Amino acid sequence: MIMPFGKYRGYDVEKINSSYLEWLIEHIPLRGLLRSTVVAILNESDIVPVQRSVDLLLVKQTYRRLSLKYHPDRGGSTIAQTALNEFYGALSVR
Repeated sequence: MIMPFGKYRGYDVEKINSSYLEWLIEHIPLRGLLRSTVVAILNESDIVPVQRSVDLLLVKQTYRRLSLKYHPDRGGSTIAQTALNEFYGALSVR
C-alpha cells in the first residue's frame, strides 16, 4: 500500500520507519485499509500501537441524541450544534 499523505506520501507503507507509523497511530485518525496495514506492520515488529478506548457506537448514539436537542431546526442554537459537530468529528474520525 502507498502512503496517501504526509512526508512519506507516495512511499510504500511497509518501508516507512516504524517510529513514524507509531506516531501516525497515536496522532492521526487513520481509517480503513491504511489503519489495518499500519497496525499489521507494527504488530509484526512487536510494537503494539496505543489503543484508544472510545466506543464509537456510544459516541454516535450520543451525538444523535444531542443533535435532536440542539439542532437549530429544532429550537437549538447554531453555536451549540457547531460545537457538537466539531466534538463528534474529533471523536469519530478513525
